[in-house]
Amino acid sequence: MRVLVVATQPQFSLGTRLMAALAAGLAARGDVVAMATAVHSETEKAIERLWPRLSVRAVTGRGWFRQAVSLRGIVTALRPDALLVGSEHDAVLGAFAVGKGGAVVRRLTASERPGAAGRHDTSHEPLPW
Repeated sequence: MRVLVVATQPQFSLGTRLMAALAAGLAARGDVVAMATAVHSETEKAIERLWPRLSVRAVTGRGWFRQAVSLRGIVTALRPDALLVGSEHDAVLGAFAVGKGGAVVRRLTASERPGAAGRHDTSHEPLPW
């Protein structure tokens, strides 16, 4: 399976690290995986350092529209079977990038769900779109 993991946050946060670890795990399993990150970001540098065999693609541009156009170019070139995102911003970019021919589903952690304060639930519900 061809998978594109999108993490455009410039900071290498815990959530971004989780997405990178997921990408590396899928690649180790035999899937063809690429990770799209913000160009020249802390995230891009950390992924190249920690997972040197993971293919990293740079999302360029300032502002969501230019980033979405850049991501669309990556999607067009790679033609992934799945696009995985970990943030609301990346879900919007991904939806624009795949257009009518695909779908983006963002999985929420238990702490991100409305009314989930204090719950330690591991089930995941997709967003309504």
